Amino acid sequence: MTYSLGTLAAVYQYLKFDSGTGFFTAGNTIIGATSGATATIVSVIGRGEASGRVYLTDIVGTFQDNEIIYESALGGELLTNGNFTNWTDDNPDSWTVVEVGDATSNITENPGGQCQIISDGTHVYITQDIFTKYSFYKVSIDIKTVTDGTLLIHDNSGSDANHIYATYTTTGVKTLIGQSLGVYTGLYIQRLSGNSVNMSFDDTSVKKITNAALANGILQDTESAVTLVPDYSYKSPEIKIESKSRTRAGKLYSTKYGSYKHISFNVDYVSSATAALVNSWWETDTELLFFITSGGTTETHSVMLQGETPIGGFNAPSIEYYRGKINLETY
Repeated sequence: MTYSLGTLAAVYQYLKFDSGTGFFTAGNTIIGATSGATATIVSVIGRGEASGRVYLTDIVGTFQDNEIIYESALGGELLTNGNFTNWTDDNPDSWTVVEVGDATSNITENPGGQCQIISDGTHVYITQDIFTKYSFYKVSIDIKTVTDGTLLIHDNSGSDANHIYATYTTTGVKTLIGQSLGVYTGLYIQRLSGNSVNMSFDDTSVKKITNAALANGILQDTESAVTLVPDYSYKSPEIKIESKSRTRAGKLYSTKYGSYKHISFNVDYVSSATAALVNSWWETDTELLFFITSGGTTETHSVMLQGETPIGGFNAPSIEYYRGKINLETY
């Protein structure tokens, strides 16, 4: 059994992230929305879901700076009236079925729920109030035919990267991953401004991405790590986070909020380089990973060093090796 503290150099790489909306989970698959890169999550370091680092293995492809990264799990279908009846429409007349080439802008329902948008350039859109701002979504649409023009799908955020905004000019199933940031919360399907359009589409779907964030930088190598050999003093108890109160009648009430691990062990004959590195992590409140490897299986904890200076004494009579006590707490 081996014990490693740090980020296990040359084994894992990590992505920094910010603007997260859910907790990433070790063992799940993470996907880059723009790059299509995939990887398995080993561990996550961060104080909450909003920002931190996600450590990865089994990486396929190349992640990009500031792209959306998300777990493959999705919420349920959010789109109602998928046959496009009863959507909000900017032109009441546009629901009239007309021949292609008519001067009126039109979005018409075809058999089987397929929808056709026909416009000679007059402003036309349909919208459904569906998004929650600052959340991430997967929007898909199957474009059946393209006679003319460009179909625009968006949430009124503008065309910045990673927003829900895409233009389509070809047939096939299209997938859009984006974050809703606009003043409005509607899904808009419309022609591209200034262009005529005539195309049909079907199977439109909107699902919320449960855990997603924006990558803050490209994939990076992990920092240095050290192997530590605990002596017989190794302890790893689970500590409750709770409050207690007693009534005047004598009853004791306890409220449990959660728990964390407190890992402690003594180390002897530690090199000066290892001692300096561990102590520097303690001095700078560095967020770390603690790995316990046994029989090919690795247990991983996100931890920080606690207590007094971890490694601070000589192993007399040696002046080259140090001893100390390692106190780690998960968070």
